[in-house]
Amino acid sequence: GIRDYKVTGVQTCALPIFHELPNIERWTLLYLISVIEILAGRRPLQQIARSTHRFTYNEIASKSGSLREIPRIKKIHRHQPIEGVVEVAMTISLKERVRVIVARFEGVDRRWICTEFAML
Repeated sequence: GIRDYKVTGVQTCALPIFHELPNIERWTLLYLISVIEILAGRRPLQQIARSTHRFTYNEIASKSGSLREIPRIKKIHRHQPIEGVVEVAMTISLKERVRVIVARFEGVDRRWICTEFAML
């Protein structure tokens, strides 16, 4: 669960309150932790099906099980380019290597949908 992850240096920007959408800070953190666990083969892919665009879902599915370990989350930065859209950059560390996960979330029908995802 979320308590198993140590998050240090979390940075967020001030986002307007979306009355019809779930809390974006908590929701994106939980979503990205789920994807990390899917990439590490520790969580079933189907758990993100309802909250992921089909093209993004297929991309994540193709990388399922590709991580050998669960990375440590170092920083999270959120940016809102337009209302109802949030872009997230998460810095993670895998042993001696640092990588970045980027994702885009769009508010649709009172829920967040991940429309883009990449690990750089």
